[in-house]
Amino acid sequence: MNGITIGAGLFLRGDFEAKGLVDLRGARISGQVACDGGKFNGQGDPALDMDAITIGAGLFLRGDFEAKGLVNLTGARITGQVSCRGGKFDGQGGPALNMNGITIGADLFLRDDFEAKGPVDLTRARITGQVACTKGKFDGQGGPALDMNAITIGADLYLRDDFEAKGSVDLARGTVQGGLRMNGGRFEGGIVAEALTVRGPFLMHDLKSLTGPLNLTDAHVGRLHDDAEVWKGADPLILNGFRYDRLTGTLSIGARLGWLATKRENPILPALRDEAVTIDGQR
Repeated sequence: MNGITIGAGLFLRGDFEAKGLVDLRGARISGQVACDGGKFNGQGDPALDMDAITIGAGLFLRGDFEAKGLVNLTGARITGQVSCRGGKFDGQGGPALNMNGITIGADLFLRDDFEAKGPVDLTRARITGQVACTKGKFDGQGGPALDMNAITIGADLYLRDDFEAKGSVDLARGTVQGGLRMNGGRFEGGIVAEALTVRGPFLMHDLKSLTGPLNLTDAHVGRLHDDAEVWKGADPLILNGFRYDRLTGTLSIGARLGWLATKRENPILPALRDEAVTIDGQR
């Protein structure tokens, strides 16, 4: 179906089963593409190739959807939402889901028992709505778990409530117009957030775990809400140029200054002296 044009929807769902590559590269679908419950086995090749596809409504790879082999959405343009709730993506030793450069006109859901075995790539993606990875499981299997380098998100980003990453989470140079909520997440492989911009709250409290590097160099967040425990597993901790407009959480100012003196890799104290900064509502 390479290059196919369909004036309505495309349905590969329910009991649909493919053995070998399903090729939808360059396709133009006016309606939705629904693969709910479909089984795609690339048998050594990509399972589902939708490189540069254009979809006029939503894309659904959810429920009992199962892919063995890469699902490729590089450069895709989706007018509606993309929902992978509960979908299982097994890269068979390679990347599981490639959405490099994708444009989504609504929300992206990689949540509610979504599971990826192999890296998930959202580099340079443009998402108009939220990106919700709540309760998603991302296993990079030796590579990055979730690469969102230079992503643009028009609402909130949720990496919380039993979100699990085995491998690095890369948010470098990303822009999140809403909040970034990581409370209750598990990060085993570090977080790279160099030059990240978060317009709303940045919630880093009550994490299940954080191991590996935490790089917030030149990141800027609207409100940082943290606790003392969240920083303990980060090695190294890099905070050079990290800025925040407001601080909230359980740490007193004295405790926070003491923590900065002992735990920082690079100083961020000038931010605390900025007249625009408030700490727990006080300048």
